[in-house]
Amino acid sequence: MVITPKLSYNPDCSEDDTDQGIQCEEACYREYYDCRRKCIRDSDCKRECATKKVRCENGCPCRINCFGGCPCDDYKCTSCQELHSTAQIVCVQKCHLDNNVNYCPYTNLTCMDAALDEYESCINTDCPCKAERKFYGCDSSLDMSGSSALAMMSGINKAVIHRNMTEKTLQDNGFAKYFEIGALEPGPRLNDFLRSHPQTPELFIGCKHKLLNETLGIFISPKDLYLQTHFTYFDLSYARSSREYYVYYSDTYGEPFGFTEDQRIRLQGSDEFDCHNQGLPASKCAPEMMDDHRMTAATTMGSISLLRCGKNSKSNTQSFVANYETVGFYAL
Repeated sequence: MVITPKLSYNPDCSEDDTDQGIQCEEACYREYYDCRRKCIRDSDCKRECATKKVRCENGCPCRINCFGGCPCDDYKCTSCQELHSTAQIVCVQKCHLDNNVNYCPYTNLTCMDAALDEYESCINTDCPCKAERKFYGCDSSLDMSGSSALAMMSGINKAVIHRNMTEKTLQDNGFAKYFEIGALEPGPRLNDFLRSHPQTPELFIGCKHKLLNETLGIFISPKDLYLQTHFTYFDLSYARSSREYYVYYSDTYGEPFGFTEDQRIRLQGSDEFDCHNQGLPASKCAPEMMDDHRMTAATTMGSISLLRCGKNSKSNTQSFVANYETVGFYAL
């Protein structure tokens, strides 16, 4: 009888779990190095260190005691997002630059759809965390039979603007946070955070006060979010209809993104239609005079991102930039 020895390493492990295994083995080696350094000339001590190293490595993802990959009993796997956060943002930025709908004429929706499809293909093929992504679109394997794409989520209507959504509610219904960025926070632009999610059929994007757990936000598909069009500053415009609200993502200065329950908008930094309609400048429009359903965020400005969150804006709330933030969640 021929006995086939069990492999000590799983060659069929996913790319993400293999990366986790490498991180684990490097940690085992660091522990071994520290252990050996303390042994000096003690041979028994050195043998014990070597035994611990083997035991440690065998418990790593894709090794003999965790052959199928994460999760493992002896090693705490981190998410791929945490493991490759910087590389993922850089890769997503490149995909966006290579497949930007801004290169399309405003009226050419076919060109825009093709650019968005290429963008999705790029992040799924070239960027880290492929195993955490899910396909969506016309060829999606998502089962929509007998239900609407705007299905109720534990009694939550995903077609409307929400004023008091909580992080726990989103987590309980299969959403994970992938960014939160203050209104005035140095670092990458908001656009880089918006596009840093794994491939997903749906996002929840909104804004909130940092000390409160109630978010003003919308459920939206990535393809609908990234459809960029032209809106003129300091003039009456009409936002694009999406579900039971209206959304805009303009190619004008700062490339503002936002949503509203009223199709009429007037961009002058943030959407100030409600103030202008009362004959007031934004700085003279107190929070109680403003609509509670409007949000505006500049996606490409390095100085400030969130411009308005409901009734509060950088123009009418003194501590706005210090206290408000934009948040994003993606469907797992």
